[in-house]
Amino acid sequence: MPFTASWRTLLDECEELAADATLITPLSETRFRLTDVQEHRIVIEFVDAGDSQPLQREQFETLAERITDAGGTFELQRLPPDAEPYAAVLSLHPRYEINDQAGTLRN
Repeated sequence: MPFTASWRTLLDECEELAADATLITPLSETRFRLTDVQEHRIVIEFVDAGDSQPLQREQFETLAERITDAGGTFELQRLPPDAEPYAAVLSLHPRYEINDQAGTLRN
């Protein structure tokens, strides 16, 4: 499946979230909210720090490719620094799921 279709689905899922919905990163358990959903990025704000961060489409595509390359299960410990929000947001897509007990992100 081309990532373009997955990206569109992810954007739709993000837009359907309640404005006050809080997501939590899988490893550090940092709370954040989506503040803007755009064609090429999703902007988040960390609840406790108040800092904003844009999450780029290309990085979501790279993470999806790594999950596929790893046979459909990616170990969250292998995430690069500052990439935890990508995993949390990607798990909003119906095809992806975080398993906290196993420490994995699967498709």
